[in-house]
Amino acid sequence: MKLKIKFRLLLLVTLIGFSLSCNDFEDCFASQGNEETSEFELGFYDKIVLREHISLEIIDSENEFVEITAGSRRMDDVEVYVQDSTLYLEATGLCTAGFSEAQIKAVVSTEKLREIRNSSQFSIKSRNTLTYPRLALLSNVNHPGPTINVGDFDLRIDNSYVWVSSTGNSIFNLQGRTENFSFGNYSSTGRINAQLLKTDTVSVDHRGYSNVHVSPKNHIQGRLRSTGNVILHRIPQTIDVEETYTGKLLIAEDTDE
Repeated sequence: MKLKIKFRLLLLVTLIGFSLSCNDFEDCFASQGNEETSEFELGFYDKIVLREHISLEIIDSENEFVEITAGSRRMDDVEVYVQDSTLYLEATGLCTAGFSEAQIKAVVSTEKLREIRNSSQFSIKSRNTLTYPRLALLSNVNHPGPTINVGDFDLRIDNSYVWVSSTGNSIFNLQGRTENFSFGNYSSTGRINAQLLKTDTVSVDHRGYSNVHVSPKNHIQGRLRSTGNVILHRIPQTIDVEETYTGKLLIAEDTDE
């Protein structure tokens, strides 16, 4: 008798869960509504935090604006606000499955920026060359709120300093020119493809599993602490890199002398 009661309870819970899952599943494929764009007027910010479900395109320009493009049924789910000089781009109540492209697209145009954090599953791209003097690119867990460390960066840069901090699976595709490039790849399989980012100096703290590609002219220093390699696409004048595990400092076949 007790077994029958337990079975019936289990069956009831399963049916309720399936019903809820079906509703969520239907919501995933429901119409998003006609696409529309809204522009937001905001106070000063020099940092950006991108949350789940949103992709971002950045424009380096004196023309300041923030635009959100989404289906009319999704626009009310978007939150855009500034807090402590940080622009937050967030979305709530959206389906978490079934989309290979972002349901919500953001465009940020600004002439002052020093930090970009990708906590989304989608990419952050630059529409033009970013000339912000010092720029930090972050995909890590060192931040309150929901974090997904899988969104990529695809940026063209021309500045004096770039810093990358990664603890997830994000891919950093960087090109252009910077004087100093510093990165901490602290865990997991995140990749840094910076062979097209011409640099004077590179500082390395590599604890990840994937290869890192860099192109220093004068100097490279740091430590390789895991299985991931650092591959040089240009041989610098001085090298001061410590290999503490199996990761190696290697020279690419297409290296510029």
